Amino acid sequence: MLKYLYSLLLETPDRLYPFTTTVNGKTLTGIEAYHARILICTEKFGSPFVCRDIFLYREAFHLIGAMIVIAIAYGIEKIFALPLASIVFLGVFVLFITVQEAYIHPHFYHQLWWKGLVDWLMWCAPIGIYLLFKS
Repeated sequence: MLKYLYSLLLETPDRLYPFTTTVNGKTLTGIEAYHARILICTEKFGSPFVCRDIFLYREAFHLIGAMIVIAIAYGIEKIFALPLASIVFLGVFVLFITVQEAYIHPHFYHQLWWKGLVDWLMWCAPIGIYLLFKS
């Protein structure tokens, strides 16, 4: 069940891909367009994330995800009236992202180290800024 939920979260950007891709004269949309674009970039450059459009699209999702996590932390703090609750939540989340980008993705998804570093920064920099300016 946990693996299914993780996969669902991981594939959310794939499912919401808003651009079209044309393959053999056929216009693809959604997840089919995303997977076709990944395949084209991989065949052309050896990695899908060398293609600027795919890279920026995925990083935008990481940034949006970070904003959602910050909003959840803010909600936790307001609901429980405990500033420490949001800090603990964000600390655990940053730990999870660190494990994900440093171990899980490189070992199970063959993610390049620089992509993991950029992903980690897109998740953790907004959280760090939030914590820095949080009073």
